[in-house]
Amino acid sequence: MLDGFPYFVNGLGGAGIRTFGAPVAGSQVRYNGDYGALLIEADDAQMRFQFINRSGTLIDNFTLEHAAEPTQTPTPQATVVLQPLADAFVDASAPTTNYGTEALLEIDGSPQKIAYLRFDLSGLTGATLRSAQLRMRVADSNDAQSTSTQEIRLTNGADWDEASIVFDGRPALAKTSLGVFSGDAQGEWISASLSVALQSFFGEWATLTLDSTGSDGLDVSSREGSDPPQLVLAYDHPPAISTPTPTATSTPTVTPTSTHPPEATPANVYLPKVNR
Repeated sequence: MLDGFPYFVNGLGGAGIRTFGAPVAGSQVRYNGDYGALLIEADDAQMRFQFINRSGTLIDNFTLEHAAEPTQTPTPQATVVLQPLADAFVDASAPTTNYGTEALLEIDGSPQKIAYLRFDLSGLTGATLRSAQLRMRVADSNDAQSTSTQEIRLTNGADWDEASIVFDGRPALAKTSLGVFSGDAQGEWISASLSVALQSFFGEWATLTLDSTGSDGLDVSSREGSDPPQLVLAYDHPPAISTPTPTATSTPTVTPTSTHPPEATPANVYLPKVNR
């Protein structure tokens, strides 16, 4: 092995066998016990080197593995930061009260408080989502932070109204979670990575719901507050579709032809001569 590259020297093909001198630096195997040949086999995955002597004994072997090409993560072509079109939370302890104009969104498991955030993804039709993050600022007040885990879920964005949503008439929570986060830093921005399943709502409105089964509630700024929530999306533009330009074609001129059958051309008829 020299500078990381393997070298193979076979001097046992038929000339006289010589004694070894001082080994070359990096030498791993030396053999001069008998004549032999170096067998080399290769396929898509590896290359194998085997030295076999005249009696068929395998003296040494070495294998070079094919290194897999590194997987390159494509760089997103664009990033957009969206704020909610609407947001509100509902409270099980006040099941008929609307909180659509509050400066804070409250999330809790006891009593149950669920936040709803609607985002407009209609401008992303055909785009490919690379990554998504929901960013929120924890309120700068006592007990605003939380040690509990909050779940982020995705649902249809058009089945609730910010000014009228209440706990008793709330939309059902989706079963699938897009991500989780905790808000244990008072007054700080927190973020949660979201599943690319969000792409299924590209081209329409989408609602993210925040709920918790823990008893340590979290308070974050709403869109009416000083630091509205942010949905950060990195994506690739949809592929361009080229529209072919119509090519003008000439209309062939039709030349009228006679419908009368052609006149018959007289033919010479030869009859055999008959002797009477």
